[in-house]
Amino acid sequence: MILTRDDWGRLRATPRLVEYLVEAPPDATTPIPCRRLILYLTYCKSYLTILKGMDSLSPPLNIPGPKLADELNFRTDQVASFIENYDIDLRGMLEAQRLTSEQSAISHVYARTVVGSEDDKNCDQILASLRQGGLHVPQAGICQMMSNP
Repeated sequence: MILTRDDWGRLRATPRLVEYLVEAPPDATTPIPCRRLILYLTYCKSYLTILKGMDSLSPPLNIPGPKLADELNFRTDQVASFIENYDIDLRGMLEAQRLTSEQSAISHVYARTVVGSEDDKNCDQILASLRQGGLHVPQAGICQMMSNP
């Protein structure tokens, strides 16, 4: 997790942003706690695997320069783009909070929540970090039923 001081302030000021990550979406056939957080983390892990594969290519296939897997800002931007463009419920939640104009910024907050936490198998470390930061989140173990390998 690479949340900035501003990210923490935003999450504390608008508890609905944290609730959105950890709630079981009500319209889901099978309500799964932390479904969105699990989705974001799974995408983040998958994307990191792809980048590591690209970084390991031999020249001339490999692009000279820094290893993409090591570039946190690059990875964060890519994960945020995924969240902003593919989380179909996000815009509605932001409209209800009158935060639609901040969709990109909030997508980046969510991305920074998972980037750097790729070794978290079931979101428990992320939840514990959010809790330690003074945010109200479920106890560790809530996401274990959807544990990522």
